[in-house]
Amino acid sequence: MAALELHECIAQLDAGGIVRIRTSRTMDLGMLGLGVTVGVGLLVLLALVVQQVIRTGEHLPALIHPVTWATVIGVIGCVVLLPLASVAVLLRGDELHLSRAGIAEARRRSSARTTTRRWDEIQHVGTPRTGNAGRFRGPLAVVYTMTPRARHRLEQAHAEAGVRPPRWLSRRQPGTVLVRSEYVLGPKRLARLLTTAQQRYS
Repeated sequence: MAALELHECIAQLDAGGIVRIRTSRTMDLGMLGLGVTVGVGLLVLLALVVQQVIRTGEHLPALIHPVTWATVIGVIGCVVLLPLASVAVLLRGDELHLSRAGIAEARRRSSARTTTRRWDEIQHVGTPRTGNAGRFRGPLAVVYTMTPRARHRLEQAHAEAGVRPPRWLSRRQPGTVLVRSEYVLGPKRLARLLTTAQQRYS
């Protein structure tokens, strides 16, 4: 999928096919590598602390010290929990499915799919920056804004079910849905594809 150009994706959609955009394994593996590296560093720090405790014999102060507990928690999170979560994400295989009918999120190893959002229910596709506070400018995100009618219908359906609509970007921007940023196309190319499809098939 990463090698497909915009015109190839649109041609595939025009022919009635489904364009499957998978999440980037590079990003997941990069986060896993970074987490394990940090975890190993914390493990070395913890070993030095234990060595110092054995040398001085001050067991109680070392055990109740906040740095000791923070290091232990960091090691568990980076060396145990993060690898498990990364493997689960890689095995799950999230995908974005685009068709002439609309856009839906799915999993490669499952037939289950979230409700397809029709192209005529989407008003606008954008790429705002996340975390734009002060001088800090966060990475680009892909969002789409639903039409007022589609937004009302979705909110009503979730209210009747007693759950909140998924993936709201912000409560201050109701009807704006955040698309995951880990897809292989990258935010700009994905936004161009969604915009073209929305204009073409709505």
